[in-house]
Amino acid sequence: TELQFVNMETRSSDCFLCGSTSSIECPTCSHVTACSSSHLSVHRPNQTCRPFLVKRNPVVGRYLVAARDIQPLETVLCEAPFCVGPSRERVPVCVECNKGVQDVERGARCSGCSLPLCSKECAAGGRHLLECQEFRRRGWRAGDDVDRIGALMEALTAIRMILNKKALKSEDREEFIKDLFDLSQGNGDIPEIDEKVVNEAVNIFGEDLDREEFRTCYNQLFINGKSLGEGFPPGSGLYLVFSIMNHSCMANTSVVINSDTEIQVKAQKLIKQGEEITTRYGGLNLGQPRRSQLLFDHWKFSCSCARCSDPTELTTFNSGLSCTAQGCQSYLLPYRALVWQCHGCGATEPVDFVLKVVRDAESFIRNNIGGDVDSEVLERTIWSLQTFLHPQHYMLAQIKLVLLNKYSFHSTMSRPVQERVVQLGQELAQLTIQLDSVYSSTLGKILKILIPAWSRLADADLASGSITRKHFQYRKTICYRYVDNLILCSRIKKK
Repeated sequence: TELQFVNMETRSSDCFLCGSTSSIECPTCSHVTACSSSHLSVHRPNQTCRPFLVKRNPVVGRYLVAARDIQPLETVLCEAPFCVGPSRERVPVCVECNKGVQDVERGARCSGCSLPLCSKECAAGGRHLLECQEFRRRGWRAGDDVDRIGALMEALTAIRMILNKKALKSEDREEFIKDLFDLSQGNGDIPEIDEKVVNEAVNIFGEDLDREEFRTCYNQLFINGKSLGEGFPPGSGLYLVFSIMNHSCMANTSVVINSDTEIQVKAQKLIKQGEEITTRYGGLNLGQPRRSQLLFDHWKFSCSCARCSDPTELTTFNSGLSCTAQGCQSYLLPYRALVWQCHGCGATEPVDFVLKVVRDAESFIRNNIGGDVDSEVLERTIWSLQTFLHPQHYMLAQIKLVLLNKYSFHSTMSRPVQERVVQLGQELAQLTIQLDSVYSSTLGKILKILIPAWSRLADADLASGSITRKHFQYRKTICYRYVDNLILCSRIKKK
């Protein structure tokens, strides 16, 4: 497509990526201008226009805003990882797919550098190729010391980041877009790198290793790395454009990592032109004060989204603790930084008390739910926790979701179990819609279990004569709505 140059006398605009004066307008969508063809290529990879602009703020740094209205379920971003590698646990893993390796000494090894692999397919893979070539060129091979291999596992993703950047610069300078590597290193203290990790990198590269660059990449991965999540062995990827997105607990997008590790971001509500495009850094089922702790400890910021600004968390009471005042049936909720207040009687408790209750609950869960527990244990745990947690508390919601899944594996369900499945499913579905969206992948999992139980109960009640034909049709209509909603949820994952 022929590039369209902006008439600078009649129109002034900034490059969508770097903010400098631009002279090129996207000839396809006309929503974006760029300062160079390389920057325009970030907007339009694979002949598809991306519907966002990069903005900057002295407080939050870079962030994405919608260049036009983005419709629900519309793809905002598809991006391959710049690099993928093991997590920081220092556990020996296959350097191609990140699967754990139980026996390093006897297990498969790379013929070039002797690092662990798990299969012939992984030995022929390409993810490990670049560093292996570098290791062989330098005559380095991994030994059998598990601690040293573990330290290298922690260093490996940073090494890949450095080597990939070097290769990109040497192959085609036009392809190396500096602004994409303007990655955040956080606003506060980042855990110091263990010297064993640095030493393993030095042991390989010697004086050729720029220690400052290594530490910078390590820190950037700590802040910007994206866990590969469900369906993958423990590991993380660096997605250069995705890393620009800021957090909101009420994110307007949903994120899926496909089997080829490509990240796919879709709108899960209407995003108006000029509105910030957000993602969720932590999990959906995490309440206060743990959610605030996670965000501050890892990324050094406090969230002010609609959920965090409302003590009731959008009327869900997702973090509510039973009030300690005698005779009060209400719940303690976040009030100030160091104080929680009862939603009913106004009694207050210090946050230290709240943290103790949360720790005690977490300890109770660990001690009672371990391994493959049965549904009765889960039910007793829920009953015990509900004596001091709100029924929709995030910890209870997590256990109820496990219980719902447990019931779904029953080959046959008794009437009481079917009724319990419907009760749990409806409660969790409503909570998920309030805190996420009608397109939530979590909602889809809940509906897959809820729908059959709901339908069977309706059929049984009609057959027994306990409901009229009219009421049966009403319940079937609700079931059809659940099915429609399930279809919407499934579309989030489609490419």
